[in-house]
Amino acid sequence: MYSITLDNGSKSGEELLYSPLEAQKGYAVISPMLKMELNKAATLDFIVPPTNPQKNKIYKLKTILRLYDGTELIYQGRCRESKRAFDNLVTHECESELAFLQDVDIAAYGTQSKTVEHWARFYLDAYNDKAPAGRKISLGTYWESDTYRIEQTKASTVGDEFLELMSRTNSKIAFRRRTDLPGYFAWLDIHRIPTEPEADSTSISTPKIEFRKNLLDLAETVDSSELVTRIKPYGKEVDGVRVTGAVQTNSAAESSYNTVVYRIVTYSNLETAAQVEAAARADLEQSTLNSTISVSAVDLSMLGLNYRKFEVGKVYRVVSEPHGVDAPYMCSRIELDLTHPDKNKYVFGATRRMLTETVSNLTKGR
Repeated sequence: MYSITLDNGSKSGEELLYSPLEAQKGYAVISPMLKMELNKAATLDFIVPPTNPQKNKIYKLKTILRLYDGTELIYQGRCRESKRAFDNLVTHECESELAFLQDVDIAAYGTQSKTVEHWARFYLDAYNDKAPAGRKISLGTYWESDTYRIEQTKASTVGDEFLELMSRTNSKIAFRRRTDLPGYFAWLDIHRIPTEPEADSTSISTPKIEFRKNLLDLAETVDSSELVTRIKPYGKEVDGVRVTGAVQTNSAAESSYNTVVYRIVTYSNLETAAQVEAAARADLEQSTLNSTISVSAVDLSMLGLNYRKFEVGKVYRVVSEPHGVDAPYMCSRIELDLTHPDKNKYVFGATRRMLTETVSNLTKGR
């Protein structure tokens, strides 16, 4: 059973805003909807009727809203926008902790190499130095990694830097509430995105998505926007002269697709022609025609069955013989209708390799 609380930092702490058990006392909301997507700020939207005792206690950007599933906290964030209609119903649109990181800028820091842990601490130090009282964030769990070299030559936001780090390291951000240290309200965890479903370690089964069982929809989109077959590579400017390499070509791709897609790419950290040519060859080997498959499914745990809940960023096996699919797919988006669970939506996506073994975008600098 879901419930929503609000917290304005007063001595009274969290106050009830919504609970089906207290609806007769006015603690009701209309159309509450939670949307979660990989490495994006989760959103919580709801309408507050004029009969709710807390109707005037939700302040834009100030109030912290928390959503519980039973006793488990599944969302906390702030009210981003409020809209009052003619019938005196107020719609509140809220955003999660990830959006807070966009409030703070970070100066250009040149080129540095750090592990995932040290990049995260570097960014959070910049955020916490400017974050308002009660909104600081601590680094929680993270995965051990080699160093990643990142270049930033212009001012950015802490949020954008974190998202770039997640993209570069194939990781995801998650948040947990923190109450043990004054001034801090959340832990930030960083998890490596798996490529295969996790093995069962408890009596609760990992769900499998199957045709005629819990698979609702499947759609495939073929995208050629990332395909490149020839690159003219440039490198760093040395003594006033830009390093230039010979054009690199993926002949197999041009033969397979009967087309030529030419790009000019600058690898601003590389200082020799051999280095930029090697970088261009690596990018050409990775460039491919992408086929993305989107799957919608029913969460069997919502039916009272002994299955884990779907989680954004986790990987599940999808089996559909009519579609020729039997592969691991990552849950990329969840939409929870808090009052009508039969309308919940779970979206899974995967990219088929159509030319090479690797699917990636062109490298942004090296």
